[in-house]
Amino acid sequence: MFNLLRRHFLLGALTIAPFAVTAYLIFVVGSWFDSQFQPLIQLFFAKALGFNEFYLPGLGIVLGIISVVLVGWLAPSFLGRQTFSASEKVIGRIPLVKAIFAASKQVFDGFTTGNNKDKFRRVVAVPFPSPGSYSLGFVTADREGGWFPGKPDVKLAFFVPTTPLPTGGFLIFFNEADTISLPLSVEDGIKLVVSAALAQPGARHVDVSVHESQQAK
Repeated sequence: MFNLLRRHFLLGALTIAPFAVTAYLIFVVGSWFDSQFQPLIQLFFAKALGFNEFYLPGLGIVLGIISVVLVGWLAPSFLGRQTFSASEKVIGRIPLVKAIFAASKQVFDGFTTGNNKDKFRRVVAVPFPSPGSYSLGFVTADREGGWFPGKPDVKLAFFVPTTPLPTGGFLIFFNEADTISLPLSVEDGIKLVVSAALAQPGARHVDVSVHESQQAK
């Protein structure tokens, strides 16, 4: 009887977990938006309509979503490009902030833009963190002549993301012969990382043993 109850409890917990995580993340993000915009809403109603105390739960979330959509609509336009370019120049003059901003911008641009076909567009398996184990990585750069003196074959730089947040991870350099190219899109690669391989894309199997035998030759 106890084993039956435990099995049903675990099944119920695993069924509810994805909904609970999604609801929690929506709540956290929504609460942040609400806390940021509610003071502006209260100020507007106090000044324009004379309401000293006005609070409508969720209105800050709505304004936050609208703001994000407006930024996305404005960004590709001439005015948007000029505005964000000027903002980047201002940030670029702040010593510590410019390094953080530049690094984070390059990471997100790598996942969202196709200016460089090799930037975050090739998904590979790299022997990391120890021989015999493999981690999912994205090629970020290919440097002719290699990255290090005396190592001309170490041409490729890889970003190996962490689970479940792919924006953090490790920068690793490898010889391409030591890596395995995977038949995955960058979206499928990110999905694998975020879901800890629970969400598996329909890609063909890569025979690691064949790759290792080729290395031995």
